[in-house]
Amino acid sequence: MEDVVAFIDARQQDVAEVKRPDAIISFLKTDDLLLERVRDEEQALLEPGTGGRWREMSSSSFPFRFVVGIVIVVALWGCGAATVTTWYTDPSKSDYPIRLTNWPAIALTVADRRAIPEKLFVRWIDPGVTWEKHSAAVVGEIQRVMLEAMGGRISGDSPTELRIAILDYRASWDSPNWLGFAALEASVWKSGAMLPSLSWKSSGQTKQWNWFGVDTARGVARDAFKTTVADLLRQLYSDVGRLRSLK
Repeated sequence: MEDVVAFIDARQQDVAEVKRPDAIISFLKTDDLLLERVRDEEQALLEPGTGGRWREMSSSSFPFRFVVGIVIVVALWGCGAATVTTWYTDPSKSDYPIRLTNWPAIALTVADRRAIPEKLFVRWIDPGVTWEKHSAAVVGEIQRVMLEAMGGRISGDSPTELRIAILDYRASWDSPNWLGFAALEASVWKSGAMLPSLSWKSSGQTKQWNWFGVDTARGVARDAFKTTVADLLRQLYSDVGRLRSLK
């Protein structure tokens, strides 16, 4: 992906302003973004209740208290202490069997049209991570996949242009599961005009119980992304005849 430059079409960068709650993004690793919504009230992680059994166990030996402490730490790390709602992660590099080598030469533009969170927070251990870098990584992966699928038939001089927009790519917390979402939109433009008969939409959703916390969130997002990209490639392959009929 180092040879691919993330060209983002300026005409597709503008996103309609949406009024939504303030959000904080915490970058836990160099390829991950964690979107947290600030809640007015803290949620209790453990609710022992009023039963005598809990009082008896909580006042027992040190090993039990030690185990409870470990459970709490794991839960806080895996579930974000019940405050994590959305996770963004860079897509993994995947191989797709579908090839578009029968397509004519065409220009390619990929744009990230996801709404940018209003407030960003970068942890001190990840000072170099930004939303812009994450967005560029997602755009770059789409470009890499298309260049590979089309066998290098991307031409900046072609009057015909394939525009791909990233509409969604994230993992969202829905207790006790992580849900992965991805959505892409593609269309063909010629001489600056969109051809309505040549447009496609692709989306994918995955779901997994929160076995491994952030790793689960990362996995479902990447699985949804891969499913969505593969579906878009299948649609583009099926419509090559209509594209070739363009004068």
